Amino acid sequence: MIKLPALFASFCFVASLMAADDWAAPHGGPAEAHPATRQYAPDRNAGFVHMSLDLTPDFKQRTIAGAVTFTFNPIAKPLAEMELNAADMTILSVESSEKIQAWQVNADRLVITFA
Repeated sequence: MIKLPALFASFCFVASLMAADDWAAPHGGPAEAHPATRQYAPDRNAGFVHMSLDLTPDFKQRTIAGAVTFTFNPIAKPLAEMELNAADMTILSVESSEKIQAWQVNADRLVITFA
């Protein structure tokens, strides 16, 4: 569990670029009407203070390689696990100023478990 007020975490990734047609097909495209339903934001367990991106596009391969660095503070209680969106990304490494017990990518999420 993290007890310090601020936490620094970073990870490296490679993401594939998607053409507009690639996105539109599985999401119903712009012509399909979606019924209005209530959607609520998930509970926040951390407040993000800063995000730094270092990106390198490869236009021939249609990929982006890069590193992202997050600085955040746990909200209300110590942080044992952090989930981040990681759709269409290949995560190569995860580093933190706090000890990491494990990290894994599940479908479209990066899950970092702190020691």
